[in-house]
Amino acid sequence: MAGERAALLFSNEALARKHLAKLPAGYHLEALDASDLRAKEEFLQAALTRGAGLLYLDADLELVPEATDLTARALARVLAEKRQLACL
Repeated sequence: MAGERAALLFSNEALARKHLAKLPAGYHLEALDASDLRAKEEFLQAALTRGAGLLYLDADLELVPEATDLTARALARVLAEKRQLACL
């Protein structure tokens, strides 16, 4: 998946703000409540719409993430939790 676009996710707002401070103007931070499934769904849908097929969790400034996931798979998990369905 080299060259695929990624959305950046951070486990806490302080880490996200530290990263944001090093980026060029035009980027913004959106903090989501961990229990807000609708906000998570909307974020992941927007990421997919913008072509971000990957999620990078807690990426450093060289964009080396602690973990990665497929955006569509993360969205499927959120939708399953939202609808209280089994996610296989």
